Amino acid sequence: MVVVSLAETGNEPNKYYVQLIRGTDDNKAPEPNSKPLSPQQTGSFRSVFKWKTYWQISLQQVEVAAGHSTRVRLNPDREVEIDLTRAEQRSVRAFHRGKLVQCASCPRGEARTLIGGDRDTNSAWFIVIDRKPPS
Repeated sequence: MVVVSLAETGNEPNKYYVQLIRGTDDNKAPEPNSKPLSPQQTGSFRSVFKWKTYWQISLQQVEVAAGHSTRVRLNPDREVEIDLTRAEQRSVRAFHRGKLVQCASCPRGEARTLIGGDRDTNSAWFIVIDRKPPS
């Protein structure tokens, strides 16, 4: 799922907030230091996906200059790359244990990018990239 909006402008680094989220029906934290997300925080994807609870596994603030890309480790198994090398476009690539597992492209802008997939039969993973800090 990709959401798009107006193009970014300027040469200053673009700030992004990157969250690794796990969706599950279990009320127990999936990893140490996981934080439960409220329905308000998951509103944009809660109506689409079936999970009872969503957990923030990690949160990072990342700056990417136009014309460059940055790859960020979210946990020992997952990384994400934000690529701004193409004018007016933001590409996002998700990696699991170094292997590309998903990618998405959209116009640069304020909109959120959400990529993810099944982790196992009892949970799913999501990477949320947003220009605004999570509330």
